[in-house]
Amino acid sequence: MGKPELIRLALKQVKSQYQKGQKPVVVVSALKGVTDELELVLERLYQKRKANGIVKLFVKDISEKHEDWITDCIDEEESIRKVINEQIEQLAQDLAVVARFGELAEVSDRVLSYGEKLSSFLFAE
Repeated sequence: MGKPELIRLALKQVKSQYQKGQKPVVVVSALKGVTDELELVLERLYQKRKANGIVKLFVKDISEKHEDWITDCIDEEESIRKVINEQIEQLAQDLAVVARFGELAEVSDRVLSYGEKLSSFLFAE
């Protein structure tokens, strides 16, 4: 999910398979660096629970990365912006749970899945 031209090539391949009557399965990864950032923010939250500043900075950063991707790659932007913003808001809520209660396996696993989840919405759009 890196460069726009690579996304266009992948889309061309998927469309080609559909035209041939195939039903491709598409697996996407998180935008570059997002999974590493998710791991880092979780680690910082585990170390100190009063971490509102960390969460706010992280949410701002991840929002900007996805906003830039939308601007570069998608023509009809409003509907996907709404979906991405809703997902990032949910991520912020999950991070707030971790900040308050520390390491919870279920919440931590869910937080780590957001990179791929956000990318799947972007690619589908």
